[in-house]
Amino acid sequence: MTQTKAKTVILDPHPSLHKDSMPADPKSKEIKDLIATMRKTLKEWEEGEKRYVSVGLAAVQINELYRVVLVRSDFDDYQKADFYPLINPEIIKYEGAPMLEDESCMSVHGIHAKVPRYPKIRVRAQDKDGNEIKFTARGYEAKVIQHEVDHTNGLLFLDRALTESQGGYFKEYDPKTDSVIDLTQAEVEKRGIFNR
Repeated sequence: MTQTKAKTVILDPHPSLHKDSMPADPKSKEIKDLIATMRKTLKEWEEGEKRYVSVGLAAVQINELYRVVLVRSDFDDYQKADFYPLINPEIIKYEGAPMLEDESCMSVHGIHAKVPRYPKIRVRAQDKDGNEIKFTARGYEAKVIQHEVDHTNGLLFLDRALTESQGGYFKEYDPKTDSVIDLTQAEVEKRGIFNR
């Protein structure tokens, strides 16, 4: 029996992050192995990370272009590092007025921006056994699922982030000072962090 190995989380501007992912067969060994690899990757990433915890991961973030995401099971207790898989997830209904909240991403590490997300969504997906599931997600879980489903469609949170003129902001974690600093729109554009 081969041991599951973690993979490296790819970073923007890696081209795979801007591609649509392919449908996945939940019953295939390839997808079952992929989910195990994603779990191992999240575990090792969190063990090596001092400031951030992960709330989700899309397969494309380890350069596997399948419509598979993992979502943290408990947003109240981050000591519980458990994640549930959604295979071929779709958001079939959005409810409520979009809320503007700070967002970041493992593939755009250290950058924060203000992103509009719906507070309530209806999700359709398959579970690890291939059964169709439908459920309603609210609040932070809804935000995370929207972020991860965007990944399967080749979108990063920066593609939805508000510019300064729209009332948004960009911030960056500075490891030297262990603080989050403001970035001007000019700095963001100069560094190619954000392109419309």
